[in-house]
Amino acid sequence: MKKVLFAITIIVSIIVFSYQNNDVHSSTSGAPAGRSGSPADNGNCTSCHAGTAISNSPNAVITSTIPSTGYVPGQTYTITGTVLGTGLVKFGFEISPQAINGTYRGTMVVTDAPNTQITGTKYITHKTAGTAGSGSRSWSFNWVAPAANTGDFSFYGAFNATNNQGSSTGDIIYLATLPVVEAAQIATQPTAVAACVGGNATFTVAATGSNLSYLWKRNGAPLSNGGTIAGATSATLTITGVIAGDVGNYTVDVIGSGNTVTSTIAALTLNAATAISTNPTNQTVCVGSNTSLTVAATGGNLSYQWKKGIANVGTNSPTLSFNNTTGNDAGSYTCVVTGSCGNATSTAAVVTINPATAIGTQPQGQTLCAGSTLTLTVAATGTGNLSYQWKRGTTNVGTNSATLTVNSITANDAGQYTCLVTGGCGNATSNAVTVTVNPATAVTNQPVGQSACVGSNVTFNVSAAGIGLLYEWRKNGAPIQGQSSPTLTLNNVTLGDTADYTCRIIGTCGTVFSNPATLTIINSAAISQQPQSQSACIGEPLALNVVGTGGTNTVYQWSKNGQPVGTNSATFTIPVFAIGDTGNYTVTITGDCGTVESGIANVANANPPQINSMSLPLPICEGSAVDMAVQATGDNLSYQWYKNGNEITNETNAFYSDQNPANNDVYTCSVFNSCDSITSSPVTVTVNAAPLPVISQPIGFTMTTGTFVAYQWLDENKQIIQGANAIQYSPQNAQARFYYVVVTDANGCSDTSASFFYEPLGITENLMPILSIYPNPSAGDVYFAMPANNGSFNVQIINGMGQLVLDAVVENNYLNIGQLPAGIYTLSTIYKNKPIRLRLAKQ
Repeated sequence: MKKVLFAITIIVSIIVFSYQNNDVHSSTSGAPAGRSGSPADNGNCTSCHAGTAISNSPNAVITSTIPSTGYVPGQTYTITGTVLGTGLVKFGFEISPQAINGTYRGTMVVTDAPNTQITGTKYITHKTAGTAGSGSRSWSFNWVAPAANTGDFSFYGAFNATNNQGSSTGDIIYLATLPVVEAAQIATQPTAVAACVGGNATFTVAATGSNLSYLWKRNGAPLSNGGTIAGATSATLTITGVIAGDVGNYTVDVIGSGNTVTSTIAALTLNAATAISTNPTNQTVCVGSNTSLTVAATGGNLSYQWKKGIANVGTNSPTLSFNNTTGNDAGSYTCVVTGSCGNATSTAAVVTINPATAIGTQPQGQTLCAGSTLTLTVAATGTGNLSYQWKRGTTNVGTNSATLTVNSITANDAGQYTCLVTGGCGNATSNAVTVTVNPATAVTNQPVGQSACVGSNVTFNVSAAGIGLLYEWRKNGAPIQGQSSPTLTLNNVTLGDTADYTCRIIGTCGTVFSNPATLTIINSAAISQQPQSQSACIGEPLALNVVGTGGTNTVYQWSKNGQPVGTNSATFTIPVFAIGDTGNYTVTITGDCGTVESGIANVANANPPQINSMSLPLPICEGSAVDMAVQATGDNLSYQWYKNGNEITNETNAFYSDQNPANNDVYTCSVFNSCDSITSSPVTVTVNAAPLPVISQPIGFTMTTGTFVAYQWLDENKQIIQGANAIQYSPQNAQARFYYVVVTDANGCSDTSASFFYEPLGITENLMPILSIYPNPSAGDVYFAMPANNGSFNVQIINGMGQLVLDAVVENNYLNIGQLPAGIYTLSTIYKNKPIRLRLAKQ
């Protein structure tokens, strides 16, 4: 029976393998990348299907909406691949736009999502294991053309047509190619040129496209290279030694692989030579006046550059204007006229500037004391002999001199002084300056001494006569920073402000000191620490405190609910607290500098703690947390939880959650305040053990587990298997793979089994010693021993949790497991169509 079962299994495996390798594609994700048949891919459908690829067959074509003139960069086109196969019913394809070196060109966009998809970035292919059809099938997608100057390339496609019968008979593979070119386009048109006789003219065009060539024309007639013409068949046309015969309209034909475009017209014209027709003339003017120089010239596209000596001046104009001239404008001026065909320079024109009468040094204002000497001086320049007239206000004073002297000045000499200077180029008046005659500095009102309470504001005032007065207040003879006005203000005074205060007054004509004014400071009432509200326990002592000052002769008066109580003290004491002592307490502090009342301190009765209830936790499953809560009343309560009589650190709330409870753990909670403490009744938690499901495979195709209330079988991905909820489970497809089961016991506790590798051949054959590994245990490298060299083969390594931790290919009977943590693993593989599981220990 075992031999028959083994033979059937081999036959089925061969049939499945053959079917998978001759269907359109066995993978549900479509064809893999790199199968378009392009020269760079060097691969097609024969990589996955039987048969020989047929090129250039009419049964497979790639068509597009790209015009014969070529694609336009950035435009979107539709690409369609079609395959024909008489009597065939399932088809597949893969297309890629590539250069000969495999570079991806443009961008493919899926427009038929149910049937096509992008794979490997630059390939579009069918979805699932092929597309159904009857004798033919077409697939379409959009393609966005690449950037300009990408050039020629091709769409490469590989097509597969099958009869979907799971054998190689009837499968056909076709290869098709669609070459495309880039359309010629003009990006930058040639522009008109104005040239000089004998000069050069250049026309340029910028174009994009495939395999471009150029042909320049004048007035529609093609040009050829030679003589004065160069570049007649390139992007740039150059004409040297331009003559009248070269004048005309120029165009260029841009010729690409698929089309020809003609540029717009660019005209060539001739300009006249540049020449001066009228030169500028000399100018002589007074400073401050207006004048100008003018030049006239002939030629094309003229520009003007005026120069003073060799320095550029003025703007691009035939006239150079001087407004409000200064001595700096004097000099020799020329104008360089530049045109399209050369330049010309005018003769020099000299500009002479006579200086205007001007004040070079202004008189300076003075502030003098009566009896001193006044001296005012002015310095002036100008054309011709200068004359001077001094004035006080509108009255002429002094003689015709640049200096005015007044001896023994009095208050009548104070006023505004100016000097009028007259010359050959006008006159100038000096600045008006103020002459001040100051009286002596004196104190007119003395500051007055005074007394003040701590925290109040104090002001001292002084009055003085004089000019340019400055004030400096002093405390016991030392200057006070920032006090420089006739008023001294001291804010929020303290005992340290007691002193003699004077003011030093500095004037233009002398310095004086005020009489001293004495300041005396008296302490004022204030509270620095208020009495605090509190709760007291019956029978306990109570004390209320206040910290404050009232200066000298301080008096304290305590009140309860507005009625006087207590003694003259900063502390109010109740030796034995009773209910009648509850209420609102205040204290009034009275001193030499006023009275201050404290805030309210509320005294209340502190209620002792009472426990109303303690939650009783329900039985839980192993690994679950237990939650408990205590409900209590009282003032300012605190909590402390205990487990099995031991204090639980940091668990000081009314609620507690234990993440790791054990069966029969006992919990209590103490509730306390300043008056009393109370402990809850103990509660015991019941923890039910988790079930331990174990899967076995006694014979045939059935897996079983232990006896529980409920079952749910899971696949290798731990996904629910619908309908598999009995104690036994037989996989319908009889495939060798991993399974799990979730069980629930009578206590409602659930757990998941370890992974179980189901083997249709039965455990006896499955463990045949046809393959072994050594060394075992191993810290890194392991080797496989077998009857014959098996080449390369796949192995999967599963940890104790049923998780796949390594999926690798064994080459030359060698595998490295150094990356795995130390532990015991299960190694699974298929050897000669037999599933094998071996224990593997990692050191």
